[in-house]
Amino acid sequence: MMRYTSLFLACNITLFAESVLTLEKAYEYALKNHPGYRVEKFKNQAVEESVRQAKSRLFPKIDISASGGKYEYEAYYNGIETSEVYKNYSLSLTQPLFRPELWRAVDQVQTRYDASAMDLDKEAQKIGLDVVKTYMELLKVQSALKDAELQKRLYDTKLARSSEMIGMGLSNNVELQQAKVEKEKASIDLMAKKREFATLKSRLERLTKASFEAISDYDQFLEANCFSMSKSEWMDRLKGNKDILIAKLSRKIADHEVAIRRYDHYPKADLSLGRSQNYTDDPVAHKYDNKAFVQLSIPIYQGGYTSARVEEAVLLLNAAQANEELADLQVRDRFEELWTQRESLYESVSVLKQALEFSRLYLASVQSSFEKGLKNRLDIVEAELKVKSIETQLYGSLYDMIANEAELLELTGQLTPMNFSCGSLS
Repeated sequence: MMRYTSLFLACNITLFAESVLTLEKAYEYALKNHPGYRVEKFKNQAVEESVRQAKSRLFPKIDISASGGKYEYEAYYNGIETSEVYKNYSLSLTQPLFRPELWRAVDQVQTRYDASAMDLDKEAQKIGLDVVKTYMELLKVQSALKDAELQKRLYDTKLARSSEMIGMGLSNNVELQQAKVEKEKASIDLMAKKREFATLKSRLERLTKASFEAISDYDQFLEANCFSMSKSEWMDRLKGNKDILIAKLSRKIADHEVAIRRYDHYPKADLSLGRSQNYTDDPVAHKYDNKAFVQLSIPIYQGGYTSARVEEAVLLLNAAQANEELADLQVRDRFEELWTQRESLYESVSVLKQALEFSRLYLASVQSSFEKGLKNRLDIVEAELKVKSIETQLYGSLYDMIANEAELLELTGQLTPMNFSCGSLS
């Protein structure tokens, strides 16, 4: 009981403080605090106890009993009414000799424990994927927020410029009103992004139960040779998918159940040892009894009950086999969806990298023209906005790429907190 209480208290820590929260730390905090993970952990520990229960049925069973009290009787052999205080003590031992269903039950429960451990790992992967996707969405919005701030600054500058020019007769009210509309729209977009950022930040804090001020960027992946593993290599890893492995273990459990029920047709043998000690005034009663015998039980007829149970187990085994095939089919379908998404994202990243290079060259050209008096500061802000806009799109595609990578890792059962350094990505 103390072990479980300590575990619950350790798991129930609800607040961490981080100035900058990395993805790896977010994943670790989520595993420590997410209730779904604790549910599976306690279930796994419960199944572990059932393994001990199954094994204990193979060991000798020892019982001791005692009885005593007022005892009145009249025996035929002497016709005397007797009233006495009667006491009896008994010690018995029963050892299964031939119980194949008990041995098979141990194998079955051990397989259930393996499946429970797989469920626990699957829950960790699911939580990790949720953390990664939320983290990447937060990074996307964070990047878009900077874009919106720059856009608002641009339209603030435009409005100020239009106000100056209208006084000099170089602009008109239509252009001024248009600048005001653009400024208001930029302000609304900025507020919307701030709200979206706050919502996602709150969600990540709930997932991790960690307060933080900022999260780490993943800009280093822009120049790194990541996401390079081929489709065939990913497909080879699909055999590690948790749903497929759990389906295989479920089929194995069903196979054990068929065998266990078939053993009900077999004879059963137990060794019984016992000693009984009596304290009585009855002159012909046994003072003690020592017993040692083998008890053999052979099933003859149960009205078809055992056969029906076996047939039921066989049908459930067939269902488990079909479920294994279904799991494999669903995983492969999901993989094809993710791989199509991956290829599309990879092309987008490649195109946006080139566009970013061109936009930076354009910005450098505008800055050079400004120094020569051919462009004004508003032109520079617009060129900067173009660069920032393309960067935002590039980062968005990159973060989608990382989320896609996380989904592939989860699909192959390999998602861990250590996956998200560049050297760990495929």
